[in-house]
Amino acid sequence: MIVNYNGIEVPVNFLSNNTSLSPEQNLLHSVEGLEYEMIQTISTLCSDTIYKIAFIEGHGEIPEIEVADLTLSLAKFFTVDRGVIGGKQGILKNYAAIVIAGPETPFDEKDKLVIDQYLMNGGKILWLYEEVKVNEDSLNFGETVALYRPLNIEDQLFKYGARVNPAVIQDLDCMLLPFKVGSGTSQQQIVPVPWIYYPLLNPSAANPITRNLNKVQGRFVNYIDTVGLNPEINKKILLTTSNLTRTVKPPLLISLKEADSPPEKSRFNK
Repeated sequence: MIVNYNGIEVPVNFLSNNTSLSPEQNLLHSVEGLEYEMIQTISTLCSDTIYKIAFIEGHGEIPEIEVADLTLSLAKFFTVDRGVIGGKQGILKNYAAIVIAGPETPFDEKDKLVIDQYLMNGGKILWLYEEVKVNEDSLNFGETVALYRPLNIEDQLFKYGARVNPAVIQDLDCMLLPFKVGSGTSQQQIVPVPWIYYPLLNPSAANPITRNLNKVQGRFVNYIDTVGLNPEINKKILLTTSNLTRTVKPPLLISLKEADSPPEKSRFNK
């Protein structure tokens, strides 16, 4: 469907196409999501206010070019900015939400205070970060190292009711990656092999954020605990592993040779 308002045209796709589901299930999900797709588009076009979102910089976050797909998707509905907090109180007050994507250096107490005050005054934050650093580029040479990397925001997230654990998930429900097999005089072949460090995460069907989504691929994923007993904090789990999972802790040597001889299934019991 094409929605036209004040000379602006926006296409609306009615058909969900989740390749892991049957045609009948895809049609059912499409019918369930029909009203939402229409209302979201009409509401966006008719809105008198264009809200702003900011990508936070200054802590080694992912550069703009590497989050271009996310930025373009958000730009359909919001004005998207980037910038450094710099410890300035109130600098975030005009933003409907902020995104902290892949920080690599610790947060100082001034920036933490600005973020905390922003949240306490009704702001929304999307944290995209991990406690274990894995250099995937080094895997091109056959192996890499996973290292613990605290960012001085653990106490703040704990207060908000979440703890990102410094451990890497291994899941038997995982991506198949192309590996070369064969040695000696035999010709090498490319075959798909399970790579347990790339789990296929299951979206929650009970939450509108993840309903009707396909499985989500993770890469060297950390896992989150909900913590604290504050009744005013409402926690919703959006992505889960399979029941055939285990965790490994840094420092950890990760080698492509692990794909040749994966651990016994009995050890994946989380």
